Amino acid sequence: MNIWITGCNGMLGKEFGEAASRAALPWIGSDRDVDITNPDALDRFATEHRPTWLVNCAAYTAVDKAESEPETARKLNADGPGNLARLAHRLGIPLVHFSTDYVFDGSGNRPWNEEDRPSPLSVYGRTKLEGEKRIAESTNRFFLFRISWLYGRHGPNFVRTMLRLLRERESLRVVSDQTGSPTWTLPLAENLVRLITRSDDRYGIYHYADDGIISWHEFATAIHDEALRLGLLTKPIPIEPIPTEAYPLPAARPRNSAFDKSKVRNLLGFIVHPWRNNLERFLETERTPS
Repeated sequence: MNIWITGCNGMLGKEFGEAASRAALPWIGSDRDVDITNPDALDRFATEHRPTWLVNCAAYTAVDKAESEPETARKLNADGPGNLARLAHRLGIPLVHFSTDYVFDGSGNRPWNEEDRPSPLSVYGRTKLEGEKRIAESTNRFFLFRISWLYGRHGPNFVRTMLRLLRERESLRVVSDQTGSPTWTLPLAENLVRLITRSDDRYGIYHYADDGIISWHEFATAIHDEALRLGLLTKPIPIEPIPTEAYPLPAARPRNSAFDKSKVRNLLGFIVHPWRNNLERFLETERTPS
């Protein structure tokens, strides 16, 4: 076995590499040194290293910036995954890829399942959906995980932003009418390691996030309370709930990002922990620097 991790220096790629190493799974990584939008570069790397699994953690994730850089976002989120899927098909190996809650328009109030029709509101969401389509057109041996509100130790994210602002500000205002579920990179990476270890072949699209549905305001409040308990904050500050309209951004956000995770649990046996438990464990790790 030899796992190729693209985007190995990103938040999820680095987490997965560490989880694979702990499980004694051999892996090789590439990041900007191998351009996923360049099929020749991908071919050269594959010929040299002969991977048996391909895990794509490379993506354009600057949601708001994508509104003014649609072609750059499309290259990384659509062209790149299409190249990787065609390569995986030629090599006869499985591809693991990650998409997003932004492929949905956020309507309704029930969790989204894998059969629901995507209807993205933003350039980012549209390019990620195009990447999904390119993969499905190019190979049938793929695991495509839609994830939401990702955070972890190896990159900028909402939890770390909140910790910084809670230390710097006297008060905060956080959107309260967008709901969904956070996804901590560590348990996701551990679930992926188990998937690859047993060489599962139940391919398809899956929804994954931590258990429970909350608003961004509720998430921020939990970060505040837990950080106080752990001594990561020295004093409490008020966090005001506000509507989406009071915090305008270039890219539209889905109001309802919650996922139905029945399929990933029942078919792949993924362990899905409550979001609060994962947040507490993550903040425990924040007591020591990365």
